[in-house]
Amino acid sequence: MRPAAFDDAELYLQNVGLGGLARDTITVSYDGEVLRGGETMRRGFGESKPVVSFPEGVDNACVLMIDPDAPDRDRDSDGREPGAAGPWLHWLVSGVRGGSTAAAPVEGSSDFASVEHVTYKGPTPPRGVHRYIVIVFKQVNGPHKHLQLGDLDRMHWHVAEFVRLNKDVLQPVGFSMFYVDSGKKHFTREEARNLAEIDAWDDSRNLADL
Repeated sequence: MRPAAFDDAELYLQNVGLGGLARDTITVSYDGEVLRGGETMRRGFGESKPVVSFPEGVDNACVLMIDPDAPDRDRDSDGREPGAAGPWLHWLVSGVRGGSTAAAPVEGSSDFASVEHVTYKGPTPPRGVHRYIVIVFKQVNGPHKHLQLGDLDRMHWHVAEFVRLNKDVLQPVGFSMFYVDSGKKHFTREEARNLAEIDAWDDSRNLADL
């Protein structure tokens, strides 16, 4: 675990009402390998859905994964502010039971089965090195049907609004994070300004070509 890396993520989380989260309570695994917190991976990593594990005492969880740096992290920023298209929502699932996202769905009413509100999309940073933050919440007032989801567009996802809307439903458990290096240089400031003006970004756009 790299404390400096977690501090890097914490700067952003403080800005969206999630400061002070525990850093050692959840693990993120890809293809059976547990990531070390703050580890840097290469672009192309993480195409398959990860397994996020959390304490057994959390019997009903909501898991989300975001990239605050889309499409590129501002070189002059300390990380508190998101990129021109950030935060980008990579995954949102609720009603997770059994201690991890790999657990089998609970039999019976669909009200108590996990639901992907936003399907998983792996890291595809177009430029620079991006932070990927995975957060686990305990759902304290029943299953996912009580969540207020708001706007689920991936680009510019409103993390702070989601937290505010669900303050009586979700209790933060902790977070983990990792970096993915695109292998490409940063956008110029002019390119970044142009990207900030794009309104039509959607999941079909190949950000790797930018």
